[in-house]
Amino acid sequence: MRWRSALVHVVLLAALVLPLAATQPWPSCGTGGTYTANNTYETNLLDLISAFQGNASSSPTL
Repeated sequence: MRWRSALVHVVLLAALVLPLAATQPWPSCGTGGTYTANNTYETNLLDLISAFQGNASSSPTL
């Protein structure tokens, strides 16, 4: 009888937790929108790539 109670608790816990684990923890921005060249996003992205390349090339373990 005790194992049956434990099984019920496990099933109830799984029923509560699994739907939460299936959702994304961040908001979805959608798939629409436009991208224009030479905007702030592109500039920031290029700056970030340059920073990564500079840091990777100066790493002593690479």
